[in-house]
Amino acid sequence: MSNPSDVATMVANAPHVKLSFSIYDYSSHSGAYHPQNIYYDKPTEQSSRWSSGTHDHNQFIILRLDKPVVARHVCNLKEFKIYGGMEPDDTIEILHQVQFIKIVPLSTYGANFNYSIWYVELNGIEEEAVVQTVIKKYNNYKEEETIRLCLKHFRQLNMTDVFHLLKQRSSVRLEHPLLTQLHHALVVAGDFATAESIIQEAAACDLFKAYADNAEYSAVWRKIHATTAGRYVESHTMTEASLESDFYRYFVDTDEWLKISHNTAREGGPELLFDHQMCVDPKKQMLYVFGGRVVSNSTSIHNYSGLFSYHIQDNIWTLVRNDVSVPTCSAQSSPQTPNRSETSTPVQQNGSRVNGNSLSPCSRLKSRVGHSMIFDPATRDLYIFASQRSKDNMSNLYRYSVDTEMVTELSEDFSRNSASDPGYTQRVTMDVQEQELYIYSGYMRSKACNVVKHSLWVYNLRKDRWDRVYQNESRDAQYQCRMRHVEPCPRFAHQMVYDPNTRAQFIFGGNPGDFTDPSRRLSDFWELRLIKPDTNSIVRRCLYLIRIQQLRELCIKAVEKGKLTVDGRLSSYTTSALDYLQQKVTPLVNHTQEEEVRELHELCAHLVVSDESSLDFLSNDGQEGSTQFERRTRLFGNLMVYFPRDMKEPEGTLVNVVKLE
Repeated sequence: MSNPSDVATMVANAPHVKLSFSIYDYSSHSGAYHPQNIYYDKPTEQSSRWSSGTHDHNQFIILRLDKPVVARHVCNLKEFKIYGGMEPDDTIEILHQVQFIKIVPLSTYGANFNYSIWYVELNGIEEEAVVQTVIKKYNNYKEEETIRLCLKHFRQLNMTDVFHLLKQRSSVRLEHPLLTQLHHALVVAGDFATAESIIQEAAACDLFKAYADNAEYSAVWRKIHATTAGRYVESHTMTEASLESDFYRYFVDTDEWLKISHNTAREGGPELLFDHQMCVDPKKQMLYVFGGRVVSNSTSIHNYSGLFSYHIQDNIWTLVRNDVSVPTCSAQSSPQTPNRSETSTPVQQNGSRVNGNSLSPCSRLKSRVGHSMIFDPATRDLYIFASQRSKDNMSNLYRYSVDTEMVTELSEDFSRNSASDPGYTQRVTMDVQEQELYIYSGYMRSKACNVVKHSLWVYNLRKDRWDRVYQNESRDAQYQCRMRHVEPCPRFAHQMVYDPNTRAQFIFGGNPGDFTDPSRRLSDFWELRLIKPDTNSIVRRCLYLIRIQQLRELCIKAVEKGKLTVDGRLSSYTTSALDYLQQKVTPLVNHTQEEEVRELHELCAHLVVSDESSLDFLSNDGQEGSTQFERRTRLFGNLMVYFPRDMKEPEGTLVNVVKLE
């Protein structure tokens, strides 16, 4: 078998050529916009494209190469998914050798547009020696994984003879030797002390770091103050006053206000705005103001402000990006084509720099309201998230470099990736060191209704990954009253700041969206900490699981042998179980986890009460007909969650491979 590094070197050095292909299958097409049009590179001809018949997420086109090749696509593709495989009905997103390529469009130009693909050109490796080497390597990999699934299956069924025979004949390694030792000690021998030692050894080798780094956060709330001094000023109380875009500076050390400008618009700055966002570049002493609507006497006029910078030391305003009027995209009976427009600012989409005049206006960074904006001093980038513009609710995430004026769309549709509804007035903070954005709550819009959701999402910039930490959209009055000292109620238009030293978020006030009392506002103050498991907490959890299993077996033995002696005293089996419970299990219980506390109380109760139900509970372990071997096997599987994937047995099961016709 070829070494993986040798195959990778061979692929890297092989020449890439233009590949010929044919249309194998497609989901639909509209009118004369047939799939065959993608053969021809004619960007100026409106009819030279494939357009789908609808714009749902079931649209696709499958290409068939003349022969198997080695191909790949850009890893940061956002508007399409590319699948490849040797068979048209067996494709995955990332695969080396392919003969069929399936393109699944994800994003349309607008809500009323069908998907369109103008031209497709494939480049890859078709050199026979390279392709056959890769195919052989891939087939060997599939065979090896199949054998590993069989080994896992036979071991779980305690078919020891078959397991060892297959392992000896195939010479395939099921898992890392350390985990084989753990399985023998824990599942086969019931040597719990050795199992604990192996867990400690794994921690010393830093084997739990990968899990800790990729683990999800859990939210821990603390109410700081029930109310905070201050008064609210509503816009309707100031409608008779003639307001200008005045500008103030507050000195924290002296508790003084300084009026910098009576009217920033006259000095090259923004007009009087609302729902805009500001942030500061502390190194260059630059204030950035983006978006917001210009205050007007008419509610039907929607004028949006662009991006301004303000040099604090020199008191100079600069218009960095003006808002460009975007034409409304109206529905048409035939597939629609975006108009081309020009922009002076370079824009980057999907990781590659694109000239501004090749972009459609709907794909540019539009001015907006209700968005969130934050500055990263390490990379000197602005991050702009979500918003509302007229009747459009945008759920995208942009990165804007203040030095190069480069715009990068990091997430085209957050609501699609997260299954969350589009919204606005979410609040964003950032941990610069971890390169993570924290998005909290907001006013969500959906087709069914508008709702205020209590949610917290984390976006990892390095991994390009969204994770939902917390969500609660319960509007039940009794629930909110019961939880008012445990967690904040759903809200929007609140304020949130982040302390990088303590890694704590602070949330203040907001609008609860109380439709029975629209003028109601919140004045509560909360601290939020996001907790991840570290190596010590993972070791504690593993040891707890092992000791709970040992305690369960001690309890079963105590029930089977009799909890009391003939003279009414506790038997030695019961005494051993109680001592183990007190000395080994109780110190490891995390009393903030309800599951562990409940499990401990149930075991204690069944140890004290002697009846048939106690033995059934202790033996079943939540599974009907559970044997001791099966309970230990499930425990081993629970421990495997914390180990690196390349060390442990395959995650799938042989049973799930069987398909019923």
